[in-house]
Amino acid sequence: MARLDTTHEVEVDLEAGRQDSPAPASSPCTSTSANNKPSQKNKKQKRRTRVVGCCCRVACAALLAAALVAALLGVLYLALDPKLPRYSVHALNVTAFGMDDDMTARATFDASVRFENPNRAIGIRYEEGSDLSVWFRGYRLSQCALPAFYQGPHGDAALVRVAMSEARL
Repeated sequence: MARLDTTHEVEVDLEAGRQDSPAPASSPCTSTSANNKPSQKNKKQKRRTRVVGCCCRVACAALLAAALVAALLGVLYLALDPKLPRYSVHALNVTAFGMDDDMTARATFDASVRFENPNRAIGIRYEEGSDLSVWFRGYRLSQCALPAFYQGPHGDAALVRVAMSEARL
């Protein structure tokens, strides 16, 4: 409710024919200082709003980038249709067998392992450091290092023959 007992001074310039009204009273919704400039509170609120807006834009850009990367990986997965390689022991031969004086058995093995790549568009590179072990009832009988080789796509299969180390049984 407006106050009725207030008075406003109005200056009238009779020669120019215009009326100058006093500066409007500040409303409770705006915060201005005596010289009609925004107060420090308004500046801080605007700065905070800008920072929050910037953070929101950065977060949205990061989410959009993550969604694009996920979509790209999904398309690559569907296009390439990757499958795990299959391995099978083609042959395992005992090449030497002997007994020591203390009744310890010694054996040497040769193995042929088949590596099959079922992928249509993905080749597999086997690096040095891969090994093959022969186990029997939780006891390792023998082991050897596999050679490094590349297996191409399109259902390529490779048969690798390796001589394994001697084992004490």
